[in-house]
Amino acid sequence: MKRTLLWNQKMLWGSALLLFFILVALGADFVAPYPPSNQYRSSFNSAPLADSSRPNAATPAVRLFVAGDSYRWLGFVPSRWHLFGSEVGNQVFLLGSDEFGRDIFSRLVFGARISLLVGFLGVVISFSVGMLLGGISGFLGGWIDQITMRGSELFMALPGLYLLLTLRSIFPKQLSPTASFFLIISILSLVNWGSIARVIRGMVLSLRENDFVEAARAVGASRARVLSRHILPNTAPFLVTQALLSIPYYILGEIALSFLGLGIQEPNPSWGNMLASALDITALTERPWILAPGAAIFLVVLAFNLVGEGLNDALKPKR
Repeated sequence: MKRTLLWNQKMLWGSALLLFFILVALGADFVAPYPPSNQYRSSFNSAPLADSSRPNAATPAVRLFVAGDSYRWLGFVPSRWHLFGSEVGNQVFLLGSDEFGRDIFSRLVFGARISLLVGFLGVVISFSVGMLLGGISGFLGGWIDQITMRGSELFMALPGLYLLLTLRSIFPKQLSPTASFFLIISILSLVNWGSIARVIRGMVLSLRENDFVEAARAVGASRARVLSRHILPNTAPFLVTQALLSIPYYILGEIALSFLGLGIQEPNPSWGNMLASALDITALTERPWILAPGAAIFLVVLAFNLVGEGLNDALKPKR
């Protein structure tokens, strides 16, 4: 299997792209030249550095590894060093600035941290709940199975986007950034656990009749031990593959909520609320670089799909 993974082109390209975004998200404080909410009132709607369509706009000299605004990396390590910047008194806007004079590149980098974290945490929570409930349902059967499956069918029968919007609208729109973040993760996990539970239940129903399960029962293993040590681990290949393929759905769910003004609120950066400015056709025509979050979304979704499909090709049985 290792050789298959090494030679799988999908896996290689997807992993490289995904690793790049993860490193950027983790090092957002260092990679971004400015804090995401900083406003530069003399630089509203500035063009990107590479754009020479504005002859009156001086291009600042870009320098690597410059001292700038202080920050704490991941909230712990204090530093003032940034990957790039410009001389004192000038600003460098790699992807231009928005209508409030904020650096789009810095907001894009910090938005990657939000989107990826929502995707990973959402998958961990919903897959954990789905695996636990589906495993118990398939292993024990009876009334527990009936209640669990009817609950999963209820969530699966409702349109995902409308259920997502309905659940979010129940809570106040103006919440703290931390509360909004965890609320979005909770809603996405609640909406998506049902399909995972049903698939895991089917796998458990098949696995519980295998010889190794019967052998574990014969030596006196408890139900909990049989389920946790012998049955659920055998669903791991499916779970890993499906988790990687499902992360883009959670990322897009957060982006959709933020785009509609129900997710991460300004001035906190999110790829969704950054794309909301592209609703103005005039702004989009004059400043096409505001679509940069769309390109980032496309690349992240592509990376996860490539890794998931490559892993699926490596793990599936050979014909």
